[in-house]
Amino acid sequence: IEYDKDFAVNRTISLDGEAFFEVQKGETFTVHTDNGDVTVLGTSFNVFSRGYNLTVTCKTGKVKVDTGAENILSPGDQLIYIKNQLLDTSSIDTRNIASWREGESIFKSSPLSEVIQAITAQYEYDLKEANLDLTQRFTGSFIHDDIDKALRMVFLPMGISYKLDTQNKIILIQ
Repeated sequence: IEYDKDFAVNRTISLDGEAFFEVQKGETFTVHTDNGDVTVLGTSFNVFSRGYNLTVTCKTGKVKVDTGAENILSPGDQLIYIKNQLLDTSSIDTRNIASWREGESIFKSSPLSEVIQAITAQYEYDLKEANLDLTQRFTGSFIHDDIDKALRMVFLPMGISYKLDTQNKIILIQ
Protein backbone atom coordinates (compact mmCIF):
# COMPACT_ATOMS: atom_id res chain seq x y z
CA ILE A 1 0.00 0.00 0.00
CA GLU A 2 1.24 3.47 -0.89
CA TYR A 3 -0.32 6.88 -0.26
CA ASP A 4 0.64 10.54 -0.56
CA LYS A 5 1.50 12.84 2.33
CA ASP A 6 -1.78 14.70 1.76
CA PHE A 7 -3.85 11.55 2.48
CA ALA A 8 -6.16 13.45 4.85
CA VAL A 9 -7.20 15.65 1.90
CA ASN A 10 -6.77 13.21 -1.00
CA ARG A 11 -8.06 9.91 0.38
CA THR A 12 -6.47 7.73 -2.34
CA ILE A 13 -4.13 4.80 -1.88
CA SER A 14 -2.34 2.52 -4.33
CA LEU A 15 -2.57 -1.23 -3.71
CA ASP A 16 -0.67 -4.20 -5.08
CA GLY A 17 -1.81 -7.28 -3.15
CA GLU A 18 -4.82 -7.80 -0.94
CA ALA A 19 -6.37 -5.62 1.75
CA PHE A 20 -9.61 -5.31 3.69
CA PHE A 21 -10.92 -1.80 4.35
CA GLU A 22 -13.47 -0.38 6.77
CA VAL A 23 -14.15 3.20 5.70
CA GLN A 24 -15.97 5.66 7.95
CA LYS A 25 -18.60 7.84 6.33
CA GLY A 26 -17.17 11.06 5.02
CA GLU A 27 -15.27 12.06 1.94
CA THR A 28 -14.64 9.73 -0.99
CA PHE A 29 -12.01 7.03 -0.47
CA THR A 30 -10.35 5.44 -3.51
CA VAL A 31 -8.15 2.35 -3.85
CA HIS A 32 -6.13 2.53 -7.06
CA THR A 33 -4.76 -0.73 -8.52
CA ASP A 34 -3.10 -1.52 -11.82
CA ASN A 35 -6.33 -3.31 -12.76
CA GLY A 36 -8.87 -0.61 -11.85
CA ASP A 37 -10.07 1.81 -9.18
CA VAL A 38 -12.43 1.10 -6.27
CA THR A 39 -14.26 4.11 -4.78
CA VAL A 40 -16.41 4.09 -1.67
CA LEU A 41 -18.19 6.29 0.81
CA GLY A 42 -18.64 4.62 4.24
CA THR A 43 -18.38 0.87 3.69
CA SER A 44 -16.26 -2.23 4.23
CA PHE A 45 -14.84 -4.21 1.34
CA ASN A 46 -11.99 -6.46 0.21
CA VAL A 47 -9.70 -5.86 -2.78
CA PHE A 48 -7.42 -8.52 -4.27
CA SER A 49 -5.15 -7.18 -7.02
CA ARG A 50 -2.13 -9.18 -8.12
CA GLY A 51 -0.76 -9.61 -11.61
CA TYR A 52 -3.69 -9.36 -14.02
CA ASN A 53 -6.29 -10.38 -11.41
CA LEU A 54 -8.71 -8.02 -9.67
CA THR A 55 -11.39 -9.27 -7.28
CA VAL A 56 -13.52 -6.78 -5.34
CA THR A 57 -16.00 -7.93 -2.69
CA CYS A 58 -18.40 -5.62 -0.84
CA LYS A 59 -19.23 -6.43 2.79
CA THR A 60 -21.29 -3.35 3.78
CA GLY A 61 -22.43 -0.18 2.03
CA LYS A 62 -21.74 0.28 -1.68
CA VAL A 63 -18.57 0.13 -3.76
CA LYS A 64 -17.94 1.53 -7.24
CA VAL A 65 -15.44 -0.45 -9.35
CA ASP A 66 -14.03 1.31 -12.41
CA THR A 67 -11.97 -0.73 -14.88
CA GLY A 68 -13.00 1.33 -17.88
CA ALA A 69 -16.61 0.33 -17.24
CA GLU A 70 -18.24 1.16 -13.90
CA ASN A 71 -19.98 -1.39 -11.68
CA ILE A 72 -21.73 -0.73 -8.36
CA LEU A 73 -21.50 -3.48 -5.73
CA SER A 74 -23.88 -3.95 -2.80
CA PRO A 75 -23.27 -6.11 0.29
CA GLY A 76 -22.32 -9.67 -0.73
CA ASP A 77 -21.57 -8.74 -4.35
CA GLN A 78 -18.27 -9.79 -5.90
CA LEU A 79 -16.64 -8.96 -9.25
CA ILE A 80 -13.71 -10.86 -10.74
CA TYR A 81 -11.63 -9.37 -13.55
CA ILE A 82 -8.70 -10.94 -15.39
CA LYS A 83 -6.71 -8.75 -17.79
CA ASN A 84 -9.40 -6.06 -17.55
CA GLN A 85 -12.07 -8.51 -18.74
CA LEU A 86 -15.06 -9.12 -16.49
CA LEU A 87 -14.88 -12.83 -15.71
CA ASP A 88 -17.62 -13.25 -13.12
CA THR A 89 -20.16 -11.49 -10.93
CA SER A 90 -21.67 -13.35 -8.03
CA SER A 91 -23.16 -13.10 -4.58
CA ILE A 92 -21.21 -14.58 -1.71
CA ASP A 93 -21.63 -15.12 2.02
CA THR A 94 -20.42 -11.90 3.66
CA ARG A 95 -19.10 -13.89 6.64
CA ASN A 96 -16.29 -15.22 4.43
CA ILE A 97 -15.11 -11.82 3.18
CA ALA A 98 -11.53 -11.23 4.35
CA SER A 99 -11.27 -14.68 5.96
CA TRP A 100 -7.56 -14.45 5.08
CA ARG A 101 -7.20 -12.14 8.10
CA GLU A 102 -8.08 -15.11 10.37
CA GLY A 103 -5.65 -17.56 8.75
CA GLU A 104 -7.74 -19.12 5.98
CA SER A 105 -8.29 -18.04 2.38
CA ILE A 106 -11.72 -19.00 1.04
CA PHE A 107 -12.61 -18.97 -2.66
CA LYS A 108 -15.87 -19.38 -4.57
CA SER A 109 -15.51 -20.18 -8.26
CA SER A 110 -12.25 -18.22 -8.39
CA PRO A 111 -9.75 -18.55 -11.22
CA LEU A 112 -6.88 -20.88 -10.34
CA SER A 113 -4.47 -18.02 -11.15
CA GLU A 114 -5.92 -15.99 -8.24
CA VAL A 115 -5.69 -18.94 -5.84
CA ILE A 116 -2.07 -19.64 -6.82
CA GLN A 117 -1.17 -15.97 -6.40
CA ALA A 118 -2.69 -16.02 -2.92
CA ILE A 119 -0.70 -19.15 -1.98
CA THR A 120 2.60 -17.86 -3.34
CA ALA A 121 2.13 -14.50 -1.61
CA GLN A 122 1.10 -16.10 1.70
CA TYR A 123 4.04 -18.51 1.83
CA GLU A 124 6.56 -16.47 -0.22
CA TYR A 125 7.16 -19.27 -2.71
CA ASP A 126 7.57 -19.20 -6.50
CA LEU A 127 5.55 -21.46 -8.77
CA LYS A 128 7.08 -23.30 -11.72
CA GLU A 129 4.40 -24.77 -13.94
CA ALA A 130 4.00 -26.19 -17.39
CA ASN A 131 0.71 -26.38 -19.27
CA LEU A 132 -1.49 -25.54 -16.29
CA ASP A 133 -4.89 -24.07 -17.19
CA LEU A 134 -4.99 -21.03 -14.92
CA THR A 135 -8.59 -20.24 -15.91
CA GLN A 136 -9.90 -23.36 -14.12
CA ARG A 137 -12.28 -22.41 -11.30
CA PHE A 138 -11.65 -23.33 -7.67
CA THR A 139 -14.16 -23.40 -4.84
CA GLY A 140 -12.71 -24.21 -1.44
CA SER A 141 -10.08 -22.91 0.94
CA PHE A 142 -6.55 -23.25 2.19
CA ILE A 143 -5.01 -22.61 5.60
CA HIS A 144 -2.09 -20.31 6.30
CA ASP A 145 0.03 -22.35 8.72
CA ASP A 146 1.17 -25.31 6.58
CA ILE A 147 2.10 -24.92 2.91
CA ASP A 148 2.00 -28.62 2.10
CA LYS A 149 -1.48 -28.94 3.59
CA ALA A 150 -2.58 -25.78 1.74
CA LEU A 151 -1.33 -27.18 -1.58
CA ARG A 152 -3.08 -30.50 -0.96
CA MET A 153 -6.33 -28.64 -0.21
CA VAL A 154 -6.17 -26.82 -3.55
CA PHE A 155 -4.33 -29.08 -5.99
CA LEU A 156 -5.46 -32.61 -5.08
CA PRO A 157 -9.21 -32.02 -5.72
CA MET A 158 -8.25 -30.51 -9.09
CA GLY A 159 -6.05 -33.48 -10.04
CA ILE A 160 -2.88 -31.35 -10.13
CA SER A 161 0.39 -33.04 -9.12
CA TYR A 162 3.08 -30.94 -7.48
CA LYS A 163 6.40 -31.18 -5.71
CA LEU A 164 7.45 -28.81 -2.95
CA ASP A 165 11.09 -27.65 -2.92
CA THR A 166 11.35 -26.11 0.56
CA GLN A 167 15.06 -25.35 0.25
CA ASN A 168 14.59 -23.09 -2.79
CA LYS A 169 11.00 -22.10 -1.88
CA ILE A 170 9.57 -23.35 -5.18
CA ILE A 171 6.35 -25.19 -6.00
CA LEU A 172 6.89 -27.44 -9.05
CA ILE A 173 3.79 -28.47 -10.99
CA GLN A 174 4.31 -31.91 -12.58
